[in-house]
Amino acid sequence: MTKRPKKPLEDVWTQIGQGLYRKVFSLQNNPDWVVKLELDGPTPHNNMMEFAVWTACEFYDPGKHWLAPCREIYNEGRILVQRKVETPPDDFEWPERVPNWLTDLKKQNFGLLDGRLVSCDYGCDLPLAKGISKRMKKAEWWDERKRVK
Repeated sequence: MTKRPKKPLEDVWTQIGQGLYRKVFSLQNNPDWVVKLELDGPTPHNNMMEFAVWTACEFYDPGKHWLAPCREIYNEGRILVQRKVETPPDDFEWPERVPNWLTDLKKQNFGLLDGRLVSCDYGCDLPLAKGISKRMKKAEWWDERKRVK
Protein backbone atom coordinates (compact mmCIF):
# COMPACT_ATOMS: atom_id res chain seq x y z
CA MET A 1 0.00 0.00 0.00
CA THR A 2 1.39 3.38 -0.97
CA LYS A 3 1.01 6.33 1.33
CA ARG A 4 -0.54 9.42 -0.18
CA PRO A 5 1.57 12.49 0.36
CA LYS A 6 0.02 14.93 2.82
CA LYS A 7 -1.20 18.17 1.32
CA PRO A 8 0.19 21.35 2.82
CA LEU A 9 -2.31 23.04 5.14
CA GLU A 10 -2.60 25.97 2.72
CA ASP A 11 -3.92 23.61 0.00
CA VAL A 12 -6.87 22.56 2.18
CA TRP A 13 -7.57 25.56 4.45
CA THR A 14 -7.55 29.28 3.71
CA GLN A 15 -7.29 31.69 6.64
CA ILE A 16 -10.25 34.07 6.74
CA GLY A 17 -9.91 35.56 10.21
CA GLN A 18 -8.10 35.69 13.50
CA GLY A 19 -8.98 36.68 17.03
CA LEU A 20 -6.85 36.86 20.12
CA TYR A 21 -6.81 33.11 20.75
CA ARG A 22 -7.94 31.43 17.52
CA LYS A 23 -7.41 31.51 13.77
CA VAL A 24 -10.35 30.77 11.47
CA PHE A 25 -9.99 28.95 8.15
CA SER A 26 -12.42 28.17 5.34
CA LEU A 27 -12.44 24.62 4.00
CA GLN A 28 -11.79 24.43 0.29
CA ASN A 29 -13.62 21.12 -0.05
CA ASN A 30 -16.64 22.23 2.02
CA PRO A 31 -17.39 25.98 1.95
CA ASP A 32 -20.31 25.68 4.43
CA TRP A 33 -17.95 24.98 7.33
CA VAL A 34 -14.95 26.67 8.96
CA VAL A 35 -12.10 25.36 11.11
CA LYS A 36 -11.14 27.21 14.27
CA LEU A 37 -7.56 26.55 15.29
CA GLU A 38 -6.83 27.33 18.93
CA LEU A 39 -3.61 29.24 19.54
CA ASP A 40 -1.45 29.03 22.63
CA GLY A 41 -2.48 31.73 25.06
CA PRO A 42 -3.69 32.68 28.51
CA THR A 43 -7.24 31.41 27.96
CA PRO A 44 -6.99 27.93 26.47
CA HIS A 45 -9.93 25.69 25.69
CA ASN A 46 -12.18 28.21 23.89
CA ASN A 47 -12.92 25.54 21.29
CA MET A 48 -13.81 22.98 23.92
CA MET A 49 -16.08 25.43 25.71
CA GLU A 50 -17.75 26.47 22.46
CA PHE A 51 -18.37 22.81 21.63
CA ALA A 52 -19.77 22.21 25.15
CA VAL A 53 -22.16 25.17 24.83
CA TRP A 54 -23.33 23.93 21.41
CA THR A 55 -23.82 20.40 22.76
CA ALA A 56 -25.93 21.82 25.62
CA CYS A 57 -28.07 23.82 23.17
CA GLU A 58 -28.21 21.56 20.13
CA PHE A 59 -31.67 20.16 20.91
CA TYR A 60 -33.02 23.17 22.82
CA ASP A 61 -34.76 25.64 20.52
CA PRO A 62 -34.10 28.87 22.43
CA GLY A 63 -30.40 28.03 22.51
CA LYS A 64 -29.70 26.59 19.10
CA HIS A 65 -31.55 29.40 17.35
CA TRP A 66 -28.83 31.86 18.44
CA LEU A 67 -25.68 29.78 17.79
CA ALA A 68 -23.66 28.72 14.78
CA PRO A 69 -23.65 24.90 14.98
CA CYS A 70 -20.48 23.02 15.80
CA ARG A 71 -19.88 19.75 14.00
CA GLU A 72 -16.73 18.12 15.36
CA ILE A 73 -13.80 18.74 17.64
CA TYR A 74 -10.32 17.24 17.29
CA ASN A 75 -6.83 17.16 18.73
CA GLU A 76 -7.79 17.70 22.38
CA GLY A 77 -9.91 20.70 21.44
CA ARG A 78 -7.31 22.48 19.37
CA ILE A 79 -9.41 22.13 16.18
CA LEU A 80 -13.15 22.91 16.00
CA VAL A 81 -15.37 22.58 12.91
CA GLN A 82 -18.28 25.04 12.86
CA ARG A 83 -20.87 26.23 10.32
CA LYS A 84 -19.71 29.22 8.35
CA VAL A 85 -21.70 32.42 8.78
CA GLU A 86 -21.92 35.47 6.53
CA THR A 87 -21.10 39.00 7.69
CA PRO A 88 -24.30 41.05 8.09
CA PRO A 89 -24.61 43.93 5.61
CA ASP A 90 -23.88 47.49 6.78
CA ASP A 91 -27.60 48.31 6.86
CA PHE A 92 -28.46 45.25 8.99
CA GLU A 93 -30.95 45.96 11.78
CA TRP A 94 -29.49 44.42 14.92
CA PRO A 95 -32.05 42.98 17.34
CA GLU A 96 -32.94 45.08 20.38
CA ARG A 97 -33.11 42.03 22.65
CA VAL A 98 -30.98 38.90 22.93
CA PRO A 99 -30.86 35.93 25.33
CA ASN A 100 -29.35 36.94 28.67
CA TRP A 101 -26.67 34.23 28.37
CA LEU A 102 -25.15 35.85 25.25
CA THR A 103 -22.54 38.01 26.92
CA ASP A 104 -20.07 39.31 24.32
CA LEU A 105 -22.18 41.36 21.93
CA LYS A 106 -19.35 42.46 19.67
CA LYS A 107 -20.86 42.62 16.19
CA GLN A 108 -17.91 40.71 14.74
CA ASN A 109 -18.87 37.71 16.93
CA PHE A 110 -22.14 37.30 14.99
CA GLY A 111 -23.13 36.45 11.46
CA LEU A 112 -26.04 35.37 9.33
CA LEU A 113 -26.86 31.70 8.89
CA ASP A 114 -29.83 30.89 6.65
CA GLY A 115 -30.98 34.50 7.09
CA ARG A 116 -30.95 34.60 10.90
CA LEU A 117 -28.44 36.19 13.24
CA VAL A 118 -26.29 33.73 15.20
CA SER A 119 -23.24 33.94 17.42
CA CYS A 120 -20.15 32.35 15.91
CA ASP A 121 -17.89 33.11 18.87
CA TYR A 122 -19.34 31.84 22.14
CA GLY A 123 -16.35 30.03 23.62
CA CYS A 124 -16.68 31.33 27.18
CA ASP A 125 -18.21 29.50 30.12
CA LEU A 126 -20.89 32.08 30.98
CA PRO A 127 -23.69 30.45 28.95
CA LEU A 128 -23.20 27.23 30.89
CA ALA A 129 -22.71 29.03 34.22
CA LYS A 130 -25.79 31.26 33.78
CA GLY A 131 -27.88 28.48 32.25
CA ILE A 132 -29.45 28.49 28.82
CA SER A 133 -32.89 30.02 29.19
CA LYS A 134 -35.54 31.95 27.27
CA ARG A 135 -34.88 35.08 29.36
CA MET A 136 -34.01 38.06 27.17
CA LYS A 137 -32.10 41.27 27.86
CA LYS A 138 -31.59 44.60 26.13
CA ALA A 139 -28.78 44.22 23.61
CA GLU A 140 -25.80 46.56 23.89
CA TRP A 141 -24.04 45.92 20.60
CA TRP A 142 -20.54 47.22 19.99
CA ASP A 143 -18.29 47.27 16.96
CA GLU A 144 -14.53 46.82 17.28
CA ARG A 145 -14.04 48.71 14.02
CA LYS A 146 -15.48 51.87 15.61
CA ARG A 147 -13.47 51.84 18.83
CA VAL A 148 -11.18 54.77 19.45
CA LYS A 149 -7.57 53.68 19.77
